[in-house]
Amino acid sequence: MASVASYIRTQASVTAVINMIVNPLISWLGNQARDPTTIANVAVDMVITCLIMSTVIAYFISAGTQKALRAGKLEARYPERGNALARLPKSWFLFGLSVGIGCALVLVPLMFGLFKLFGVEALPFWGLAGFKAIYTGTLAYLVSKWVIERQLVAFA
Repeated sequence: MASVASYIRTQASVTAVINMIVNPLISWLGNQARDPTTIANVAVDMVITCLIMSTVIAYFISAGTQKALRAGKLEARYPERGNALARLPKSWFLFGLSVGIGCALVLVPLMFGLFKLFGVEALPFWGLAGFKAIYTGTLAYLVSKWVIERQLVAFA
């Protein structure tokens, strides 16, 4: 039986790497001329990415975690007192959407404020690709971790 920490690290790391490749690639497919992107358009892109990415990750990671639990490869946990994840929806769709909305509400104003503070009005194409690789990889790791932890509590 795999340890929960090891399972989370492996699944979250793989998801992070995939998203660090896929999201900049999607940006390139949508902007093959490699034009700079205004900060307002980056904000819109971030909202869409947070919602879609969190929901898709929730689907795949929930299914994999439930399969591992049923096969006895992971051990379910009982919710700890005050566990915030246990209060979120059990359904992969509602969980992913909730996390996506929450991440967008936190990350977009933070990004917008920081870029404005430093006088950044637009990102060159490669700047956007690098920015997307960093934030989507980090977000994918965290969302995967949260989905697994939520499924372990939900299954108990």
